Amino acid sequence: MQAIDQNDYSVIIIDAGAVRDAALLASRLRAQRLEARVVIATSSPTWQRARKALQAGAADYIRKSLNEKELRAKIQAVLKVPPPPWPR
Repeated sequence: MQAIDQNDYSVIIIDAGAVRDAALLASRLRAQRLEARVVIATSSPTWQRARKALQAGAADYIRKSLNEKELRAKIQAVLKVPPPPWPR
């Protein structure tokens, strides 16, 4: 969180395996009113987790097995979509 506070990012990719609750972290990032798009990467995607992530404000939910070309394409696609409205 300190690095995010000190830098301006366009996209933040959260590794769901590296944090306790990726959707909660995405929600906290959105609550900070960041313009960055949040993408959650996981090695075990489910539609329930994806729904929770998107409801929390993530721009996308991806499988970690993406290669570099696929990841670049995903990031470019996410940047074309406006960020979700800030929580009230």
